Amino acid sequence: EQRLRDMKAFLSRIMRISKCTCVILVLIVSTMFVGIMFGAFIEQRSISQSPTTFAFYNSSRVCATGNDIGIDDFLDADQQVLVRKDTMKTFNSSEEAHQHEFEVVHCGDCGQCSTWNDMRILADTKTTLTKRSKLCAARGFFGGKKAIAKCVHDTIGFTTPCQDCWVNDMMCTFSNCVYTCLKSIYILGERKNVKNGGLKLNSCLECDERMCGPAFLDCAGVNRRRLGIESDIHRNFSLEQCHSVDIHW
Repeated sequence: EQRLRDMKAFLSRIMRISKCTCVILVLIVSTMFVGIMFGAFIEQRSISQSPTTFAFYNSSRVCATGNDIGIDDFLDADQQVLVRKDTMKTFNSSEEAHQHEFEVVHCGDCGQCSTWNDMRILADTKTTLTKRSKLCAARGFFGGKKAIAKCVHDTIGFTTPCQDCWVNDMMCTFSNCVYTCLKSIYILGERKNVKNGGLKLNSCLECDERMCGPAFLDCAGVNRRRLGIESDIHRNFSLEQCHSVDIHW
């Protein structure tokens, strides 16, 4: 009989602890939910006041490749044959580039990612780069900038100057869009485009585009759209896609 009473008392304590634990978990989840929603609301005010990035894809300026006389000229190992390296150079227009017998590789000014290695990666990962970069960005929650840089280096393979542009862009997203992205990914479960097949970006991508896109393009010079590549993120083809490239990526 005493054992039965002890067992009932023990089960009663377990039930009380379970109830308290459930209440605490509910309070924690509720607090996190409210915090994310409020943070996203504050971020949205800045996002709505930032301009679109359409102008970055409608500029006449281009980055082109060719043999520029007097630049990077050198003899081969036998000192017999003159070899010229391909150079990347910014021109005011594709017409000007063609006048100098250069081929347009992407729209906009050349940047840190305007290398064959980096542009080939952008082309080869046109349907997977968004997922890879999102996974690397998530490393920032636990390891900060160093963890993001290591992930980008190990899983994507950009050159170091180009990698720095990408890492800084991800850190910019952390600073300006973290609550918006948490809401978009974990609460709303949004696709890359809000309407499947539509052109409207989800709130996380839109925040990154407006808040961090200009600085990223100033640094990198190139992204998939500037290469004329259609990726896994649907865009306005006439307003956000380069139509001047001579290289068929």
